[in-house]
Amino acid sequence: MKKNLLIILICIAVSFPAIAGGILTNTNQSARYVRLLANDASLDIDAVYYNPAGLSFLSDGFHISVNNQSIFQNKEIINSYAFLNHDSYLGDITAPLFPGIYAAYKTGKLVFSLGFNPIGGGGGTEFKEGLPSFETKIAELPTMLAPFNYDDSYTGDFYFSGTSVFWGLQLGITYEVCDYFSVFAGGRYIMAKNTYEGHIKDLTLFQKTADGIESIDANVAITGVSNYLAGASADLGTAATQMQALVDGGLGSLSPTDAHAAGYLTPEQFAGLDATYTALGLPTETPISTGQTSAAGASAQYGEQAVQYGAQAELLKDQEADAEEIGNGFTPIFGANIFLLEKKLNIGIKYEMKSEIELENNTAKDFILGFNEDGSLNTMFPDGAKKRSDMPAMLSVGASYKFGEKLTLHGGYHLYWDTEVDWEGKEESIDDNYWEGAAGIELKVAENLWISAGYLYAASGVSVGYQTDMSYSLSSSTVGFGGKFKVQDDFFINLGVLYTGYNTGEKTWDYNLDSNVKETYYKDNLIFAIGADIKLF
Repeated sequence: MKKNLLIILICIAVSFPAIAGGILTNTNQSARYVRLLANDASLDIDAVYYNPAGLSFLSDGFHISVNNQSIFQNKEIINSYAFLNHDSYLGDITAPLFPGIYAAYKTGKLVFSLGFNPIGGGGGTEFKEGLPSFETKIAELPTMLAPFNYDDSYTGDFYFSGTSVFWGLQLGITYEVCDYFSVFAGGRYIMAKNTYEGHIKDLTLFQKTADGIESIDANVAITGVSNYLAGASADLGTAATQMQALVDGGLGSLSPTDAHAAGYLTPEQFAGLDATYTALGLPTETPISTGQTSAAGASAQYGEQAVQYGAQAELLKDQEADAEEIGNGFTPIFGANIFLLEKKLNIGIKYEMKSEIELENNTAKDFILGFNEDGSLNTMFPDGAKKRSDMPAMLSVGASYKFGEKLTLHGGYHLYWDTEVDWEGKEESIDDNYWEGAAGIELKVAENLWISAGYLYAASGVSVGYQTDMSYSLSSSTVGFGGKFKVQDDFFINLGVLYTGYNTGEKTWDYNLDSNVKETYYKDNLIFAIGADIKLF
């Protein structure tokens, strides 16, 4: 059970983020993006993130943009494993505050810009009833313990919650080479933090007794089974030793019945061997040498099972986790902006290099996975342990074309080099890099009002082996719409709503009691956004 949890939680930094964007990267970074979706050739102040070379289009002075999004994501995992208490598991990701703050100061051909936003993560996940992988091993226990009169049911208190945010602080300089061409160079400092809280408590099994069904703490139940098996192992070992003495005395070819009839065994000795043979499922007409071999083998097997159940008992005690992972990284960023066709066509290009990020554990409470050979605890979040969670390199290319003063069409393409990162081996299950294509339209309907809509398709390149109930990536379609309102000449309000529907994913699992378990993955997003763009002076 705890090994499954380890796999889940190693991947969790990859499962929180990407509300809109690649597997790990957030690209929903302004209200204008939410209402348009194809924002890669932006010439507004949010170009600090989307098209920093395009900032040269701003008028001289100081510009600022403050944005927030309220994000809601629903996840559903359906698992066909017949031994689980549930076949459907629901999880919610909420991010009521998802800010994006941008500032730029233009003087002549130079623009100095700053951006602050959650470049990855930015939300929290809560699973109030756990997940299939939380419960799989627990769900198998009643069947494993059926010979000890246990019912085929269990209960437990499973809970997990976590948060993840990779804050980005971006600085850069834009230079206008000429009226039709500008360039950008800068970088982003990333501050990453993941937090985990959870517990596994009150695991209960149910044993059939003469008075009905009795509930038993799982730890107590497994400890009792372990003690029983240890006792059986000892008894069988003693019986095997006794029979070995008879074999050494030349009686190995006789059965206990014949040996008793010939006076070689006392009634008490025969009764002891009879009980042993019954426990082994052997008739007492079986030769003593065969019984000795069977008893020795069963003794070793029961002894090994006793140790295994004993270790399992320790892991079934109530446990809690309270840990965080902290790290940082740096992303070099380069861009270019090109005007063509008498500035009716604008093209924005941005390239972000890979950010190598190493996360380090800061742990107050931890789940126990087992014990090392030296007797020390093997835990899920060892304090001070480190792991990699890189941000992939990214290329965005966008274009906008103005049809007169009222209508503008937008397009964009994003490519994320997910196959080139270090995600503790998770990247080995990615076949192709994630990419997105977007199109949008903006229409000026009044002197102070613009409306817009957009569509974005995202193609995930992960293999089936990548998918788990806590970390899965699906291709999706997104629609967004909204508008911009001019409050006054230097003050604009953007409002937007977007919805993302994901394709359904499937995977077949090979569990201990069923080798053909079907698991289905789905999720959807809903985002509401508001932003204010202001020129202060």
